[in-house]
Amino acid sequence: MDRQKFLQFASQARCRTYGCEDASNDAHRAVLAALIRGVENPEIGILCEPSLVRNTTRPPDVVFLCPIAGLHVVEVKGVGLDDIQGLDPGGQFVIQYSGGARSRNPFAQVRNALFDVKDAVQRMYANELTLPFRYWVILPRIRRQDWKAKWGPEAPCPPELLFAEDLPGLADRFQKLGQRLLNGAALGCWPGDQLTAVW
Repeated sequence: MDRQKFLQFASQARCRTYGCEDASNDAHRAVLAALIRGVENPEIGILCEPSLVRNTTRPPDVVFLCPIAGLHVVEVKGVGLDDIQGLDPGGQFVIQYSGGARSRNPFAQVRNALFDVKDAVQRMYANELTLPFRYWVILPRIRRQDWKAKWGPEAPCPPELLFAEDLPGLADRFQKLGQRLLNGAALGCWPGDQLTAVW
């Protein structure tokens, strides 16, 4: 979706959106559009590259905030499968850019962004909130089967790594996961320090 069509689409969202004009590429806009499409609740907020006053690092690509789903921080990698030259231990992607190959760890990047957001929320609300926090890396230009075909059956594929086929229904998945976590918290078994999720 080109920028103009996306901005027109986002202006008709049935949820709160912030910063959609900052979505600078098709992959980023595809993730935002998938979330906006799946939401019909004005209490849900979708933020594009929100920054924190105290933080000097790059803001997360997307933050999805919902009273049911909790807070989901998303890193979007808009690279194609051929752009990823290798995978190194610990979640490093070796990505070919026009200026050469560089190692990037999208998991560390999104985890750091999540902790920045979580720390800011906890400073404001102390112990007043029961809110699940989760993070995701999304590769909207790559399909899971192609990923596994390139890297083999033992391809690193943690549950927080999502692909093109995960975009439809993404908001619904976040909401269902958040509801399960909140139900667990009500029963006293919410893993409060666990920041990854399995669906």
